[in-house]
Amino acid sequence: MEGNDFSVNSTLDSVLSSVLRFGLTIALLITLAGGTIVLWQHGMDTVDYSVFNGESSSLTHIQAILSGAYHGNTKAIIQLGILFMILTPIARVLSCTIVFSFQRDIIYIVLSVFVLAVLLFSLTL
Repeated sequence: MEGNDFSVNSTLDSVLSSVLRFGLTIALLITLAGGTIVLWQHGMDTVDYSVFNGESSSLTHIQAILSGAYHGNTKAIIQLGILFMILTPIARVLSCTIVFSFQRDIIYIVLSVFVLAVLLFSLTL
């Protein structure tokens, strides 16, 4: 029985580490690409720090970020990378829920669903 527990824990660790590695790699590549393009286009611009210019509201909505990134808006590309960084832990908790469902471990399913609900609710605030 203990050998089986080790195998299950090993599988869970493998799945979770793969999800985290994949999510963070994608987020890094997208953000790095956007940052590189911004520096390529505006690296020599003079910045006036005496006046604060906030970002437009279009970079705060997911649909606008996706649309802007698709059309090559460099700030939207960077925001997309940050969005992937935010979604990575959510994907991890969702993966836990799926793995625990296959294991039929009701306590951990309930806990994972609760954590997932809290994470998703926090995105709406």
